[in-house]
Amino acid sequence: MPLSIINIVAVALEVYFLRDSAGTLSTVDLWIMAAINIAVAAVSIALFGQLIRQKVRHSAQTTVAVNPVVSGVSTIEVR
Repeated sequence: MPLSIINIVAVALEVYFLRDSAGTLSTVDLWIMAAINIAVAAVSIALFGQLIRQKVRHSAQTTVAVNPVVSGVSTIEVR
């Protein structure tokens, strides 16, 4: 959902700034928009991926701190 909102805002801004006085977009404008959207998507996915990794690590560390290691039971180490 957050990525969809980012995409909608990016496209709205692109259309607002790239359209001509008649309100139309040229083929060149569409290619520019495509390049911007690919860059925005890549950065957004990388940032959200990093945030999720940090949240999972924090959750795993909290779980390990709350649940002590029990001898004879295998555990998974999160790095």
